[in-house]
Amino acid sequence: MGKILVVAEKPSVGKDIAKILHCDQEERGYIEGDKYVVTWALGHLVGLKQPQEHAEQYKTWKLEDLPFQFDISDSLKVLPDSAGQFKVVKQLINRPDIDSIINAGDAGREGYLIQKWIYRLSGNRKGEKVLWADDATEKTIQRCMQNLKDDSEFKNMLQEAEARAEGDYLIGMNYSRALTLCLAGKGT
Repeated sequence: MGKILVVAEKPSVGKDIAKILHCDQEERGYIEGDKYVVTWALGHLVGLKQPQEHAEQYKTWKLEDLPFQFDISDSLKVLPDSAGQFKVVKQLINRPDIDSIINAGDAGREGYLIQKWIYRLSGNRKGEKVLWADDATEKTIQRCMQNLKDDSEFKNMLQEAEARAEGDYLIGMNYSRALTLCLAGKGT
């Protein structure tokens, strides 16, 4: 049997979880033990592309280009400031001795979405469980590790989170450009 990868939302929580799971071999961007490997995001490792990242023509703001309609799955990108940690997480996800993943991101719609986008861009094909904890105390983490939730329980939450993200993304991009072009002074 291989190891289980635990992906926390941030380094401090990852280190707390690693201690609880008896992981003590510190590496760059993760901590490993006999049974578990614990790593973390840095908040957001993945974000959404700007219009000009879809097509160079959108670098210049023009009303005739609006409205933009980009599929969110084609809009995901690794954020440059956290690309190094994304590479670590992706390598761990795809490591042959990792059998499954525990999503230990923040308990909530946004925390869940952040983790799922990381797994998606990493090409994850391994089973996922969710450590749904409202705090990172040792007692809570131990209890939640004994009661991991199946990833399928969060299907509707993921759809809701992606719909909200897509709406914010498309409405924000389109209205920002439209209002700026229509209401701001020339040369803005």
